[in-house]
Amino acid sequence: PIFSIPDSTYANTLYLGGSWNFASESASADTGATVEYTYNAKDFYFVASGAPAGTKVEVMQDGKPLGNVAGSDVEDGVVTIGQSRLYHLVANPEGGVHTLTLKVLSPGLVAYTFTFG
Repeated sequence: PIFSIPDSTYANTLYLGGSWNFASESASADTGATVEYTYNAKDFYFVASGAPAGTKVEVMQDGKPLGNVAGSDVEDGVVTIGQSRLYHLVANPEGGVHTLTLKVLSPGLVAYTFTFG
């Protein structure tokens, strides 16, 4: 199915944009697909897998590049997702309400879950 992210969103609700395919425990995204999620936490983690050569996903917080709050798996605003594991996307200095936006830049993303710390 193809989804659109609405103009108005709510906290703790996952919004998808673009083309996604669903399995019982995961969702696969086409290039150009997006995720938006407003959360209240310090750290944001993503359990996912990607293409053997790595699937590139752009990560933004509050509509801006991550800069110095990038998690340990993000380089220059992009996480390269390969093997199935937990990826550290955001490392804020303290907890707070933020909106995370992911944009799939290359094929192969399989998303499982998000976790927070």
